[in-house]
Amino acid sequence: MNWITSGLLSIALAFSSLTVGSATPTRATIALPDSATATSSTIASSSTAAAAAISIDLATGREIYGKNTEKVLPMASLTKLMTALIILKGHALTDVVTIDPGVEKLAGDSQKLGFVVGDKLTLRQALDALLVYSANDMAVSLAAWDAGSEAAFVLKMNQMAETLGLKETHFANASGLDAVNHVSSARDLAKLSQIVLESSVVREVVQQKSASVTTQLGKTYKFATTNQLLANSAVKGLKTGYTLAAGQCLIAYAVRDGRAILTVVLGSPDRFAESGQLVNSSLAL
Repeated sequence: MNWITSGLLSIALAFSSLTVGSATPTRATIALPDSATATSSTIASSSTAAAAAISIDLATGREIYGKNTEKVLPMASLTKLMTALIILKGHALTDVVTIDPGVEKLAGDSQKLGFVVGDKLTLRQALDALLVYSANDMAVSLAAWDAGSEAAFVLKMNQMAETLGLKETHFANASGLDAVNHVSSARDLAKLSQIVLESSVVREVVQQKSASVTTQLGKTYKFATTNQLLANSAVKGLKTGYTLAAGQCLIAYAVRDGRAILTVVLGSPDRFAESGQLVNSSLAL
């Protein structure tokens, strides 16, 4: 049984329960509390100016902090965690990904590495581009490579969201660009993140501060992470996001002294400062 199948089985057995990855990937089945009964423990409700936020102890499932955890909001490139989940479910890391013509339709100011249509690279390399640099041209290419078109891939994304019980989540594209009804919530994104963290490959990828990939045409792309919070020694990833509609977004996975926590901020005026404060406050409890 692979890591995705195992995680989905836990959800099927216990609805809101989910299987959590940790620093040493031991697992505990947890249930996130409903917003009506959740408490924010000792972190003051004024701790973040973000539109929504959540902090979770991954060992116990306790919600350390919550603000508007079920509010429906744009999620920007946090979307790419679902893209990665679906891709990893159906393919091997050595499979060869072909860059899709759809990349030429991306706006000039879109976050992209500039891949050449028809070029090829391995899925493992593609994940670096997708999750370290947050390349929209890679998200579009992976979607078409997997499902034949981005539209078909989006159907798979929404089917997976339903399977995972992500009630406030709906996708309109594979990259996270602003679009009608492309939304999620802090709580849903925390659930999704915990499933994705079951993958040792994902944990390896998202902690990188820089990476490079060389395509079959021989072109090398070097890039740095978009996640400035990796400067915090406790932070081991996870994913940044920004669009005009979503504002600054960040999911952070942090481990200190054997304790692992996950934080999500959406619509933050300063995602790195606020997430850093939330990570440090949560780990200090």
